[in-house]
Amino acid sequence: MAKRWFSMALWALGASVIIGWIFSADSASEESDRNAKVPAQTLEPAFPTNVAHSVEVKSASKNTAIVAAASDQHGNMYLLRWDYSAPKGMGACLQKFAPDGTLVNTISLTQEFWEPPVEASDLAVGKEGTLYVAVSWPIRRGGLIALDEGGHPLVKLAFRDFIPLKLAVDDRGYVWVLGEEIDPIKAFLERGYIPANPKEGEQLRVYSPDLQHSVTLVRGEREGLFPSTLTSNGDEVVYYASGTKVIRVFRQDRLVRKLMLPKLTPLAPPAEVSSGRFKKTRAITGVYKIGDRFLVTGVYHYRPMASSGGRGIAQNFIALVSADGEAASPEFEPPENVAIWDYADGHLIAFSRSRTQGTTIVRLKPTL
Repeated sequence: MAKRWFSMALWALGASVIIGWIFSADSASEESDRNAKVPAQTLEPAFPTNVAHSVEVKSASKNTAIVAAASDQHGNMYLLRWDYSAPKGMGACLQKFAPDGTLVNTISLTQEFWEPPVEASDLAVGKEGTLYVAVSWPIRRGGLIALDEGGHPLVKLAFRDFIPLKLAVDDRGYVWVLGEEIDPIKAFLERGYIPANPKEGEQLRVYSPDLQHSVTLVRGEREGLFPSTLTSNGDEVVYYASGTKVIRVFRQDRLVRKLMLPKLTPLAPPAEVSSGRFKKTRAITGVYKIGDRFLVTGVYHYRPMASSGGRGIAQNFIALVSADGEAASPEFEPPENVAIWDYADGHLIAFSRSRTQGTTIVRLKPTL
């Protein structure tokens, strides 16, 4: 359920796409105002976002959405896209863009290697350019795929007891995989068909770059209403468990820090959101370790009540948490209301969307 909710939340990233390169759930609740007077710190691009360093890509249909994004150490950007108008599972593809925004390659994920039709949930890029994709098949079996830079298949792993959902690669090239754990006995009794809503919890695995060896670090973690997150910062990987609100930091397969996500002062709703007319939900979309602090990203969704009509509103937020787990700032809106997606090579990858310009993908340099 969490994966499907997150995919729907990214529906707004469809429409025409503009690639801009700037070099440089939890339910909503009233929370403590203990950090309300702490000044917000911002994310500053290396130069203003209105500088014409963007390349417009061929317009996509309204049924096309960006599911995931990643970048490599050379500044190339990779998008995992879905065309929902295509037959089930047949519309997934990867696109590679050069640092100047030029489209380099489009890789279809529906070749014979992927059959039966596959659903893809995340991607990550290895140090040598290897592409890793987390997939699942209609019978609720999970898979992990490795491809070379040209899209040629290298390794395909299929699981009956595990469905990968989130990926990250550390600076050693090891692949971290967060997913749903499945009871293999239950799967066997159901003739190989894994139930759609497993209750066994989350599992965190680490694979060697060639996917030949693995170790399980966390299993049975209670799954939350909203997706948990997995992010990489060099030799450290951060796992935030939505169901328990626990942040874990790993280094070379070892747990080096564990803390609870603190209460944060909520971001004030947009002016057009009137009391009693909108239903509010709040989800954490990422926890990133930058220096000795954590950057927490999330989104508020304001959906009009059935009797109110109108359009829903998405409001992104970021907040800082100190190394010892204390709130270091209130929630505040990032520049241009961007939705932060990933962190690589000292830059944050973010989406910015407007009705006139479509979607812009930017790389921001955080000044924390």
